[in-house]
This record gives sequence, C-alpha cells and structure tokens, in this order.
Amino acid sequence: MSTVLGLKRGSVRVVPHNPSWRGLFEAERTLLQKLAGEDFVALEHIGSTAVAGIHAKPIIDMQLGLTSLATLDTFRKTLEEEGYAFRENGSDSMRLLFVKGPEDNRTHHLHITTYGSDAWRVALLFRDCLQANPDVAHEYNRLKMDLASRHADDRELYTAHKKGFIENVLTKLKETVTPGEGVRT
Repeated sequence: MSTVLGLKRGSVRVVPHNPSWRGLFEAERTLLQKLAGEDFVALEHIGSTAVAGIHAKPIIDMQLGLTSLATLDTFRKTLEEEGYAFRENGSDSMRLLFVKGPEDNRTHHLHITTYGSDAWRVALLFRDCLQANPDVAHEYNRLKMDLASRHADDRELYTAHKKGFIENVLTKLKETVTPGEGVRT
C-alpha cells in the first residue's frame, strides 16, 4: 500500500489522482461503520483524494458524522485499538482528528464531528464544489502543486497558505447556497 498511500508526518508531497483511493476509502468505511456501531450516521470521503483529476497528498481524508461527540469516549478506545491515534486539532472543538499509520507513513486522516453540524457541511460543500467545478479544482490544484514544491518539509505552512483560497471559495458558495442546503448563511 505504501506506493499508493502514505506520507511522512509533517511533510508535503502531492501526487496525481489515483483511482484506487476510492476503493481504499470504501474499505475503511466498512471498518469504521462496524466499529462505530449505532452512533455511526455517515462517513464521507473528503479532501483532494476524493476529487478526480487533481493532485493530492496520498492520505485518505474522511469525515465521520456521529449522532453526538459525547459518544466518542467509548469509540476512541476502539479506534486506538485499530491503529488510529488522536491528534490535537488546534482550537477546533467541533471536529476531532484521528490519524492512522506510523509517523513515517500516515495513510488516513479521520475527522469526526456531529452529523449535520456546520463543520460537517463545510467540508462537504468544499469537496462538492471541487468535484462540480473543474475551473475551481484546476486553480486549487495549481496552488497546491506550487505550495508543495515550496514547502515540502513544512505541512503547517503549506496548509496555512491554502486557507485563503478555501475561505474565498466557501464565502462565494455561502452567497449562492440557500439555508438548509449547505453552510449557515
């Protein structure tokens, strides 16, 4: 799997889209649905590996929607037994982050939030925008490739420089999405 998936923690490398990423996501969905049990509402493939035609870090980003984050304590132990490790996610208390794979070969990022929350909707809105708008996806792809070449050893800086683009896209989308369809307006 290491040739298809995996990246050293903190580093940046973007590679052409790999169609096998969808199947790897589906396999992880099956596992996580079993592990989460009745608290599982939905799991979505997010991030650039979910968008055909653009380069991505070879890490599967997923968003798990639970009935409530209050149920996470029991589920956290189960995730850790399956190789996921909890990571601090800055000041974001609406979305928790778990990573899978050793530090020299991270393969999955699991973002956990309450299903239907603003955090849930924003990630899907951005992914859906990239999938539906080739021009936006192409512009984002160019930005990521440029940033990856300049910040290969600094993931935080790479991510920080993408933030403005993402926020700009989301702001434009908020202007066109009616309440209840996507993010809060």
